[in-house]
Amino acid sequence: MSIDDILERATDEQRDIAIRESPFKKLAEEGWEIYLGSPLFGKNRNQFWYNPSDGGLVVDYVNNMVHIVGNQLSSLKMAENQPESIEDKQNRDRIIMNSLGQLNHYLAENLRMYQSKNEGSESALGIPNRVIFDDINELRRRAHGLTSMAIGTPKFVDAVKEFIDFYRAEIMQRYAPHLRSPNKIN
Repeated sequence: MSIDDILERATDEQRDIAIRESPFKKLAEEGWEIYLGSPLFGKNRNQFWYNPSDGGLVVDYVNNMVHIVGNQLSSLKMAENQPESIEDKQNRDRIIMNSLGQLNHYLAENLRMYQSKNEGSESALGIPNRVIFDDINELRRRAHGLTSMAIGTPKFVDAVKEFIDFYRAEIMQRYAPHLRSPNKIN
């Protein structure tokens, strides 16, 4: 199942859960704008990434991570009310693993495009291209590390949480200061 499938199947309630209960709840409370209709999956998939002042590179990625985590939360809530087989857990975790891999691919490719538009030592974000390159590699390394985990097990869930914690602590801290902070959530 692709990310597009996940987003298409997400209900308004799941999206609401994603915003209220995801690891990015604090960002929402601080006024960061969350794009529920992400241009990342639209016809102009790459165009959106070029202008950090128009919402930004990282905020859109965060939004998609929110959707994934929100769907995971919804699955866990449903599991509280009914028995969940090992196969169900594996299928759910497989979706999350594939989604994280795809999101990393989109982020890495768009960061590369961002780099290619700047021939100097710094990107339009004011961040050295070498730092962006290292971020790309680190995100990919960590995402690939998830594939070695046994899906459907607590170890996999812990690995996903660790990835998200790294993303928030390292990536968001680095790029967030370069993005606008609107007063509302769309």
